[in-house]
Amino acid sequence: MGLGWWVWIIPLKGGDYGVGLVYDTGLFAPPEGATISDRLVAHLATHPIGREILGGAWPHQGDQRA
Repeated sequence: MGLGWWVWIIPLKGGDYGVGLVYDTGLFAPPEGATISDRLVAHLATHPIGREILGGAWPHQGDQRA
């Protein structure tokens, strides 16, 4: 968690994870990126727990929502 945002990371069957970011646009803006995935991955890489849990992971193409 940080000022104006929080993340969930849920382990799923088969070794995948469900990841989500909730934020207040008045307090936080995710990093810039071409896609939702790029922005989420860039943000998670700034946090030690995000790096530890998701380091080396990649998003499933087409499986992102905003």
